[in-house]
Amino acid sequence: MKAIEIREARAEDAKALLTYLRRIGGESDNLTFDNQGLPFTEEEESRFLESVHRDPKSIQLIALRNGSIIADGSISGFQRRMSHRADLGISVVREEWNHGIGSMLMERLIDFSRNSGIELINLEVRADNDSAIHLYEKYGFRSIGTSPAYFKIGDRYFDFELMVLDLRTDRYRSRRLTEDDSAQPLRYQDINAATIDRWIEEGWEWGKPISHDDYVKAQNGEWDVLLTPTKPVPHEWFGDLRGKKILGLASGGGQQMPVFAALGADCTVLDYASRQIASEKMVAEREGYQIRIIQGDMTRPLPFENEEFDLIFHPVSNCYVEDVRPIWKECCRVLKHGGYLLAGTDHYINYIVDSDEKKIVNSLPFNPLRNPEQMRQLREEDAGVQFSHSLEEQIGGQLEAGFRLLNIYEDTNGEGRLHELGIPTFLAMRSLKE
Repeated sequence: MKAIEIREARAEDAKALLTYLRRIGGESDNLTFDNQGLPFTEEEESRFLESVHRDPKSIQLIALRNGSIIADGSISGFQRRMSHRADLGISVVREEWNHGIGSMLMERLIDFSRNSGIELINLEVRADNDSAIHLYEKYGFRSIGTSPAYFKIGDRYFDFELMVLDLRTDRYRSRRLTEDDSAQPLRYQDINAATIDRWIEEGWEWGKPISHDDYVKAQNGEWDVLLTPTKPVPHEWFGDLRGKKILGLASGGGQQMPVFAALGADCTVLDYASRQIASEKMVAEREGYQIRIIQGDMTRPLPFENEEFDLIFHPVSNCYVEDVRPIWKECCRVLKHGGYLLAGTDHYINYIVDSDEKKIVNSLPFNPLRNPEQMRQLREEDAGVQFSHSLEEQIGGQLEAGFRLLNIYEDTNGEGRLHELGIPTFLAMRSLKE
């Protein structure tokens, strides 16, 4: 079965969306329309999608398989005294029911809402639609009442449940780790995404997009990019990028992908942090190039076809992931034969020393999900949820996935005592899928 791609709907998707709406309208009685779809022309739908894209509190997502729309989800924000609220809608074609697509869309929509200043999400659902209600309740929605005879189909009336999700609760608030977090059902991936978003607000170095001048320099052949803190990646690791399909994996923020676009590459970026995604959009719109931008979690199967990319650029980020081996396998799957993986990874040394980098205080592996003392350290340092990884995981995992290691170099933290002593803490690797 082909992988699913989830992305924001664009104006050029108008015709396909109207076709999709007619299809789902004929498959279900849970919607406000039937197989006639919505009474919009393609031009009207295109203008509507453009208006959604311009609205900072609204988004229209579509899920595609084999290039065809199989599901959609939307957040529709309000204005003025209702600007803290939004309506949510999700639909999926019948043949894809119970495949987890609704959950995938729900997570993206909740994350978008939380990071767009939305505090309450409302929806209406048919009172006898048990599967949908179960999905909503799983994500924290609660019923606040019943609207009687909300639908009339033929001679029958159908009640609807009115449900709300309160994002002001600690379960969804973007925050620092606290002593109570172990009791919260939030995934560590979501905690990290929220933490990174806050770091960016505070001026985090790896969340600052490149300037227009730097983009123009890249077009003229003056450029460098980083996989690790200080050492630029050798240009010969890339070759000629013109026309090459590049995936920036956990590479949002508008730092590397704009450079590759300036060099003529066909770029896709996947990142889980909303502000990193926003920076990618901002730079692309400022410079006028096309890029496929996907907000997604790399710990899950990547939403791409087999052998889709010529090169994957994966800067240091899997220190925020508990198990890296599945990521290497997914990278191998989506790379073409003869394609390259360029990855920056941790060296595990950072995780055995104290915050002053003077004493060895931790055992390995460093895994705060299994070691409460290590979680306490991360809380004190406001470091999200991080994990150490052995060379067996980082290098051996790539070899197991089907890569051949071609080049490698080490790098330091760029600051601190370990850096001053010249002790490397990061690896950069170039691997080939044969």
